[in-house]
Amino acid sequence: DENTKNKVYCGVLLNNNSQNKLKERFKDMVPDDWTYKCHHMTIDPFNECENNDDVGKPVDLMVTHFGKSDKACAVKVIGYKGKTNNAFPHVTIAVNELNGGQAKDSNKITEWIPIMEHIVLSGTIENIEYNPLTESPLGSYTTIGFDDKKRKSFNDPRDVSLITHPSTVEKVKNMFKNMD
Repeated sequence: DENTKNKVYCGVLLNNNSQNKLKERFKDMVPDDWTYKCHHMTIDPFNECENNDDVGKPVDLMVTHFGKSDKACAVKVIGYKGKTNNAFPHVTIAVNELNGGQAKDSNKITEWIPIMEHIVLSGTIENIEYNPLTESPLGSYTTIGFDDKKRKSFNDPRDVSLITHPSTVEKVKNMFKNMD
């Protein structure tokens, strides 16, 4: 199935220090129930890196603006010398999965505020692989099949109540909230 295959795209993969720097600096601007990304700046969202000689090369990006919509928040960056296939060079900080937000929604942010402090992010140009199944948003977690009268999976109705209870669903989401 085409949807379960790993996909590869070209981007500047941020190092852990830079990812943490973004989370820490903008934590007061990100709602608590949003999911952090802070992973990369996309160069080409559809293809591997055009020039294999560029893969592994270090890149420093400087944050220029912070923007937010109802679905995503991101920072605009400068420093990558090549062309990108996104609306503008940026790093998605977080998404509002409960409202259907995805990283691509950062391209639609229209309100930006300048960031005057000197924030430099470091990373390397990489062919980034992701599997759509492992990157499914936990915010869209839904239980299915539990209303079936036969309940083949669960003999005890308390099991069904437990796994579908909103506090259980929230606990599962929170367990994975800060994971890549």
